[in-house]
Amino acid sequence: MRKPRMHTWVWWRFSTMRRERFKDVLRKNVATFDKDYIEAIQKRRAAAFSIGWKLIAVQLPILTFLVLSLIPIQASVTLFGVSPGTSKNLREVLVVISALLGVCSSGINHHVENLNEVIAAYIERRSKGDKEVAEYLGMALGTNYWLLPAVKYERASVGWGFLALIGAIGLIALTVLFATLLAAGYVHYRILRDIYADPSFSLNASILVIGFVLLCDCFSALLSFLSSGAMPLQDLTNMLTITKIGERDPEKASRIYQALADQHVRRPWIIRSIFRIKMPKKLPPV
Repeated sequence: MRKPRMHTWVWWRFSTMRRERFKDVLRKNVATFDKDYIEAIQKRRAAAFSIGWKLIAVQLPILTFLVLSLIPIQASVTLFGVSPGTSKNLREVLVVISALLGVCSSGINHHVENLNEVIAAYIERRSKGDKEVAEYLGMALGTNYWLLPAVKYERASVGWGFLALIGAIGLIALTVLFATLLAAGYVHYRILRDIYADPSFSLNASILVIGFVLLCDCFSALLSFLSSGAMPLQDLTNMLTITKIGERDPEKASRIYQALADQHVRRPWIIRSIFRIKMPKKLPPV
């Protein structure tokens, strides 16, 4: 018989894991992470923001030339001695530079997210669980970028119109974000396809350029996932609960294990043959 799975799965974001780690370190070393430490984190974040905006400022003209190279027009605009006409002959060079700048931007964004998580953990400790205090501290320290009014004011409260307004703003923001990502993906695909179909150098060079750009894209996507993604973790809460119950009442713990076995037996035989006994998220009543 296969060994039972005595844990459940819980999804945690990577940012939550890093924040909880810093909160644990902060609890043990309160004197070390004082006001001067948070000020140093804020200065470092400001410097990272500055570098990020500079990378964007450099990347925008490159992307503009790459997009114009797809359009059959003659433009007399030049920037840094490069015009859209001549940029068509430099597509491979420009797209490699753009990919490298994208990797650098992803690294800066990941670093900024790490700094934001340190500040967010500091805010959670300072606010002592008060959400309103945490919200205003976040406004001061730069982790909250907008502040909604309260829903209730003593005997007055907002109506459905306000909630509809907030919903409309959120829907429009999501639509714009989705459309921007879709357009950027399509333009990126068209640029790489144009380089492959009409290479400025040799076909082998174009294939190497496309492979390098896709490799940079994968690295940037994985780094973005590491910043804002999530993964399942093994949760032993129920197992520890049963263990504590067994210390006080061994018979009750045995009944819980028996109930888990009964639940597994009631499953279809093909499911029982593939999957082992597993710990449910909610313990069965006994």
